[in-house]
Amino acid sequence: VKADVMVANGVIHYIDAVPIPPSVTLPNRTVSDIVGGMSDLTTMNRLLKMTTIDLAGQGPLTVLAVRNEAWAALPAGQLDALEKNVAELENLLKYHVLNTYKSIALLRTAPGTAMTLYPPNEVSYNVDVVGRLVVKDSPTVQDAMSASVVAGDFIGINGVVHIIDKLLVPPGMVLPQPTLWGVISTQPDLTQFTSFAKLVGLDTLLDNKSATVQYTVFVPTDAAWNTIGTGVFNVLQRDVRPLLSVMNYHMLNNAISKDKLVPSSPMATREGTNITASLSTSGVDVVLNSGVLVGDGASAVNGVLHRIGGVLLPAMLEGVSQLNVHQTVASLGSAKIFLAALRETGVSAVLEGRGPFTVFVPTDDAVNALGVAWTDLTKDAVLKARVVRGHVVRQFVSAGDMRRSSPGELTTVDDGTTLAVRQGVVEQSEPTRVTYRLTPDLQQLSLNNGQAKITTPNITSLNGIVHLVDGVLIPPSLTPSVPPSSNYTLYQCVTTTATLSNLASALTISGLASMLATTDGPYTVLAPSDAGFNTLPSGQKHYILTRRDVAAAMLQSHIVRGALTTDRLVQLSPVQTMGGSFVKANSANGGAVVYVDGKKIGERNVAATNGVLQVLD
Repeated sequence: VKADVMVANGVIHYIDAVPIPPSVTLPNRTVSDIVGGMSDLTTMNRLLKMTTIDLAGQGPLTVLAVRNEAWAALPAGQLDALEKNVAELENLLKYHVLNTYKSIALLRTAPGTAMTLYPPNEVSYNVDVVGRLVVKDSPTVQDAMSASVVAGDFIGINGVVHIIDKLLVPPGMVLPQPTLWGVISTQPDLTQFTSFAKLVGLDTLLDNKSATVQYTVFVPTDAAWNTIGTGVFNVLQRDVRPLLSVMNYHMLNNAISKDKLVPSSPMATREGTNITASLSTSGVDVVLNSGVLVGDGASAVNGVLHRIGGVLLPAMLEGVSQLNVHQTVASLGSAKIFLAALRETGVSAVLEGRGPFTVFVPTDDAVNALGVAWTDLTKDAVLKARVVRGHVVRQFVSAGDMRRSSPGELTTVDDGTTLAVRQGVVEQSEPTRVTYRLTPDLQQLSLNNGQAKITTPNITSLNGIVHLVDGVLIPPSLTPSVPPSSNYTLYQCVTTTATLSNLASALTISGLASMLATTDGPYTVLAPSDAGFNTLPSGQKHYILTRRDVAAAMLQSHIVRGALTTDRLVQLSPVQTMGGSFVKANSANGGAVVYVDGKKIGERNVAATNGVLQVLD
């Protein structure tokens, strides 16, 4: 564009372009393009995209790109924790970008320091004794972590990229620790445990970042889950309750490292029962419950996990049979009467279905103890079906489940849809529920306010679980306001009357039930109704129904020796109770209303084989 400009030592011609020799290729990509296009930097590229770092803009920049292998070498779950803390991740990545251009040649020939995009932090670089070019995460700390440059001089239009083999951490930065869930859910050989944990809701618990809440988790590998029998696996897949029990059986409410497992044995699990740890015969390995090998572990912000080579099963799931619930009941031998009722009502066919089911099975002794009460309840086919269905729950509920949630209730398959016609009137009841609570000594589970206790729990079958009980569970809607038959004992009168459930519970707790269940006596029971109990302050009612001595004293003050009708009570007033106190009886409205110590008698003169019942309002 301008020629022949003569100067002292030559001539100058001005031209309108830059000539490029044929052997030279100028860069046409940014450092962002370079990182994004390299197969060994896919993790680095993905993480950079989560931040606001701009590697495509104005330079010059030098990127110390961490290769995939280095990211994968981080402790289990730490990368996942970093991804959840984007601000910390961005600072970490900025520390790998120098705000100047440093080629390999410059780094080798002029060792020194360079400022990063995460000021005021610098990195240092030098050639080590074996000729490797290394960068260090602190120019001043003697034992700072160093990384080797394994490939470099990938030149872009705004800088250069070098690949390094380790992650550099700025001085003072502590990488975020993963949660137990962050560790477990990222491991390719723990997918089954991860899936089950999500199903029962333990993922939220294990992802708790609070360092004050610590757990130990024994995590079976996928290969370990494949070793459990099909019967157990079927039970776990049909209902979350047994699955939750199994998962909780693999967790402790404190963090115990592998070397402390044996000294800590036995260890209480979240399921409620213990597991043991011992050394193997070689004295080297740690095994749980005498058979499950403990493998590698990992720590997390909220505890510690140990891989294990087997699945730990609570006692209720050990040796699960291939029998369905109906077949299981049939195999017991001690519940033939209830088994016959199951078959006569067609409920047995239901219990051969998919399930899961929980069945409370009264023993023959329990049914026989009801005497004519059982006959009265089962002589009508519709009533019999409702009584039987009132023992069946369409869930898998172990004794452990009930202990942990006591007190509680379960809805049975007697769902209230059964219609019965009585004297031209169509009746429909509410769904029947089974209530449960721990007995005062915390040793047994009481059902329906003392109607029965579980004597043999957790007989697990292919499609459910069976509990043997020592009483018959009678739906409240089927119990008359007062028993209709004088063939009942006083105990049967109380326990089969829906409005006397608190008194029934007190009888069980006090130890006086046997006295009113025999033919001894006669006695007069001044029976407080549930409405009467409910007039007490809640704390007082609870005190009576949970203390054996208090319940016994209360009951003795409500029992009088002899069978006294209301007329005789008034005539003999005051009368002495078995507790030694005296009560006064008086009548009003010409005898139409009778009071005992000011408490009105509602249902009166209910005859029993061993006395009479007077129900107090």
